[in-house]
Amino acid sequence: MVEFVKFRYRLYKVLYLTLAVFLFAFFSSLVSPRVYAFADVETFKGRAYVVMESDSLRVLSAMNEERIKEPASTTKILTAICVLENADIEKSIEIPKAAVGVEGSSIYLKEGEKWRIKDLIYGLMTRSGNDAAVALAIATSGSVEKFVDLMNATAFKAGAFSSRFDNPHGLHSPNHYVTAKDLALITAYAMKNPTFRDIASSKSYTFRFGDETRTFVNKNKMLSLYDGAIGVKTGYTKASGRCLVSAAERNGLRLICVVLNESDMWGKSMSLLDAAYAEYENCMVLNGEPFVLNSLSFVTKPRYYPLKREEKAALRVEYTVTRSSRAFQEAGYANVWIGDRLIFCEKVYTI
Repeated sequence: MVEFVKFRYRLYKVLYLTLAVFLFAFFSSLVSPRVYAFADVETFKGRAYVVMESDSLRVLSAMNEERIKEPASTTKILTAICVLENADIEKSIEIPKAAVGVEGSSIYLKEGEKWRIKDLIYGLMTRSGNDAAVALAIATSGSVEKFVDLMNATAFKAGAFSSRFDNPHGLHSPNHYVTAKDLALITAYAMKNPTFRDIASSKSYTFRFGDETRTFVNKNKMLSLYDGAIGVKTGYTKASGRCLVSAAERNGLRLICVVLNESDMWGKSMSLLDAAYAEYENCMVLNGEPFVLNSLSFVTKPRYYPLKREEKAALRVEYTVTRSSRAFQEAGYANVWIGDRLIFCEKVYTI
């Protein structure tokens, strides 16, 4: 019975991923990919940033968050979560020739070396190894091209509808671009994975390689500079400028901060996070306790939401429910408002 359940889980996972890839390919076929000449296109100029709460996905502050930008090595956030979701990270692989000598940041892989996938992911995220990105892509999907399809399908699943990926490392390509908001959505999606969180928050990583002990030291200074920092990735090319995706958690409030083409990426990220933590707090808006309407008992899942102090006074909940005598049946919605603005709906169940 246990083996059957495991088989069914794997089958559903394959079917779900196949559907996501099909949907991405279908919608991509309706709209031609945007190809830009970076030297003379206004779209890519200027800075962009966004601060987002990672559970509700509420945008707390933003500038040019929908503007198309180059992500550079922050691409590797998506690469890492794609590998974690689709490969056995304890498996060892042989480094292919295609992963050797890749331009830019490197962990200096050699053809034929045996590497554990988990160690390569740490090399990808801490040292930003472009060679690790290619090796992981081929190990996961059989080729870089097929892995790129997986990346785009996963980004689509995360809600990143305005971005497109053309490689696993983030080196310049005219068909490789993001928005700050999309990159925050991808990061929020990735941060739900506990192994990804462990990797992204590691200041260093020591592992056995043959008879040696090796250590990767994380390039992300936010892990040391900012109180509560828990990740995630730096990036830089001449075309992208300096990019940084940060995550931090204080008092139960987890924030994602994305800055693109920002010369002072450390200082800007810290000031944006400080401002958000000063202005918002994580508030319980639905306590998950039973309530009675029309002599019937109902319950919702507990929900938190980032609110400003003045918003808490304007918070209200309206219930839309149907009569039902069956227990644990979906019976309507709890509609949560701030003033006249609906912020989210949560399902209501009979008890």
